[in-house]
Amino acid sequence: MTPPASDDAPSPVTVVLPNYNGCELLRRFLPSVLTAAAALAPPARVTVVDDASTDASVELLRQRWPQVEVLVNQRNLGFGETANRGIEAAQSPLVFLLNTDAEPDPDVLPPLIERMTERPDAAAVVPKILQIGTGGTCESVVSASFRRGLFRLQWHPELCEAEGPLPVLYPCGAAVMLRRDEFLELGGFDSLFAPFYWEDVDLGYRMWRAGHEVLYEPRARVLHYHPGAIKATHSAERAHFMQDRNRFLFTWKNLDRGMLVRHFAWLPAHVVVSSVTGRLRFVTALWAALPALPGSLLRRGAAGRSRRTGRSRRTGRSRRTGRRILSTREILDRARPGGG
Repeated sequence: MTPPASDDAPSPVTVVLPNYNGCELLRRFLPSVLTAAAALAPPARVTVVDDASTDASVELLRQRWPQVEVLVNQRNLGFGETANRGIEAAQSPLVFLLNTDAEPDPDVLPPLIERMTERPDAAAVVPKILQIGTGGTCESVVSASFRRGLFRLQWHPELCEAEGPLPVLYPCGAAVMLRRDEFLELGGFDSLFAPFYWEDVDLGYRMWRAGHEVLYEPRARVLHYHPGAIKATHSAERAHFMQDRNRFLFTWKNLDRGMLVRHFAWLPAHVVVSSVTGRLRFVTALWAALPALPGSLLRRGAAGRSRRTGRSRRTGRSRRTGRRILSTREILDRARPGGG
């Protein structure tokens, strides 16, 4: 078990696990997290942020693993805000964000730290995440395209065996090493996407937009028993609905004006086709997203709201990198793992 880090030996990394009613997941996977944390010298701190669970998660943590720091939300905030709280509370320059349904290899942390050290422009590095529910498919290498008015994610499991790092669109929230300062400066995960899904895509887009990199590191591995954390509290139908709804929110918040105009121009055709073919998930998700359209549009033109200053940062140049803010097309090109 991981001993608490001493005051005179600060941990280089804090492992942060958002938890909601994940008592059984903690029993199953937290020991592997503690083993990975202990592989560093000094050991990484481990923090669980409980999102107002109604099961015995907090009691289990305090009784069985007293060395784990436990933060408890007074009300349920969703994945993004719960992760934000843990990352903000961390005292280390790097934070390894991990789902409670993920099982890291014992040596997962050193390659991620090494890559962050070698690539100072990298705001996030994603390990090889193998989705056990689909037979071990790698879900780490992702790009995106914009076709017929819709923003579409594209996974590239065939590229996961690369020998070196690859650019990817976003840091998968299931397991990712984050540079804490950059994360906070960008405002962290946006509560617009609560309770879950697409907040990590939005974060990665903002990282690229501000002049940072998001990389895939093939030497580090995590097994992801998706959708274990979500399945514990939400139905599969609810999960699919949130994916579809939040894609609209992401589009309305982030895409450049020309793409947004094309998106709205294509929407009537997509609604008609979906209705005629009986694929009503698209229409239902759009209808549910519409009340959040004003809030999504109000977030346009800002890279987020700094969790340090509370001020929005307008487009132009990144404060930290001094680089020009990238367009959506430039982001899609630079974040394409196949080389454009």
